[in-house]
Amino acid sequence: MNLRERHKQERCDQIVLAAKQLLQDRGVAGFNMRELAETAGLSLATPYNLFGSKADILLALLDQTLDAMQAMIADLPSDDPIDRAYALVDASVAIYTSDPGYYRSVLHTLNTVTQKRSTRFVDRCVELMERAMRGAAERGLFLAHVRPELVARQIFLNYLGCFELWIYDQIDDRGLRDQTRHGLTMCLMAVGEQPLRDRLYPALVQLHKGVS
Repeated sequence: MNLRERHKQERCDQIVLAAKQLLQDRGVAGFNMRELAETAGLSLATPYNLFGSKADILLALLDQTLDAMQAMIADLPSDDPIDRAYALVDASVAIYTSDPGYYRSVLHTLNTVTQKRSTRFVDRCVELMERAMRGAAERGLFLAHVRPELVARQIFLNYLGCFELWIYDQIDDRGLRDQTRHGLTMCLMAVGEQPLRDRLYPALVQLHKGVS
């Protein structure tokens, strides 16, 4: 990385850090581009030049979250694809609920400034789960002719719906964990061979009993 690129990266890091600070301190109401530039100690034009829009800055924050999520599961001792799928879901819930006010602000603000999903962000999320689903298919855990990419996308759609409920306080932190695990379990049981369904059924019963 040359000097110009390094300075550009430093300014990007300043902006992302300032955005996180504003959302943590002031929530949705405190997040605007002028306040962001002032907090970062940069001109008003700089965030627009480097990111393009408020939505792009918020998506950069979520990219950081994905990086942290991947780091959490990178050293998972088990190479079992089902274990890794649950670890992925649990890691994301753990990160978001570690600072619910901040993450609710990020996701809520993103919903208010754009109706478009970031293709890159969605692709990253689906790719992480698809990797686990391909591993499960390769080990013969799924019914014949199951397409892992369809399973991964369905799990992601369920995941998005769970977070929508959480953002708007329809479920609490515990509810978010239970709902994401429930959706993942139902998707896996729907396409799993009998040994996988037998393996997952006790956990499903526990979820419905309110024990997890």
